[in-house]
Amino acid sequence: MKIRKSIQLAFLALALMTGGASSYAQLHALTQGTQVTAPAKTGASEKLPSAKEVRDRFVKELGGKEAIQKHESYTLTGRLEVPAAGVSGDITAYAMRPDRQFARITIPGYGEITSGYDGAVAWRMDPSTGPMVLTGRMLEQALREADMDSQLKPESEFASVEVVEKTTFEGQDAYKLKYVTKTGETFFEYYSVASGLQIGGEYDAETPMGVMKVVTTMKEYKEFEGMRMPTHVEATQGPMKQIVKVGSVSTSKVDPAVFALPPQIKALVEKPKN
Repeated sequence: MKIRKSIQLAFLALALMTGGASSYAQLHALTQGTQVTAPAKTGASEKLPSAKEVRDRFVKELGGKEAIQKHESYTLTGRLEVPAAGVSGDITAYAMRPDRQFARITIPGYGEITSGYDGAVAWRMDPSTGPMVLTGRMLEQALREADMDSQLKPESEFASVEVVEKTTFEGQDAYKLKYVTKTGETFFEYYSVASGLQIGGEYDAETPMGVMKVVTTMKEYKEFEGMRMPTHVEATQGPMKQIVKVGSVSTSKVDPAVFALPPQIKALVEKPKN
């Protein structure tokens, strides 16, 4: 069970690092092994910036629109660590415009966990659940995660986006943004007042195990070929804490065959419906 939970968190962290989920899965929580604490509200009231101003600054701090759209594909490698479960493994993730995505996590003693989106079908496989085609809310989340330009989406893509308060998140002054999707889903993101970068979020993530309430943190931003991205991402769900550390990012062309559906998923897609 612990491994399965850590796998779900790992895919959330990967989505965050690769710019997906309208930065849909954010992270922060592992300060010296302590539990995540709720963001503290600031005492003084002040005029808040608009959501557009906060998001525009974030794009600028990442390197700007041109840097985000410059590359057609990339490959990310890194490590997954789940200290409480004694789990660790290698991660490889691929993405290609406009929305192709494939990720693999290899955990010794457990096996290989994969997920992807080929432009039509979103899917996931792991030794515990087997192959599955994503539908409903899981599909909606996967589509956001696959979008390489999620940071550039206008506020009109959502039912509403607003700055609800200036608060403190993991020791930093932050603007808290509330997003409501057009299907009624609500989530929150935190942006550093000082740096303008996104530093965390709160989400209800749909998984094969049900809805998971996740608090996330993004830190240690580094520049890769003109664009900054977090290289240390943490996700916490209850007592389970997972860490993803980026080792390398390459923008060399990715073979489109990487995103092809595995035979097990093809079989499910082609299976006659009763």
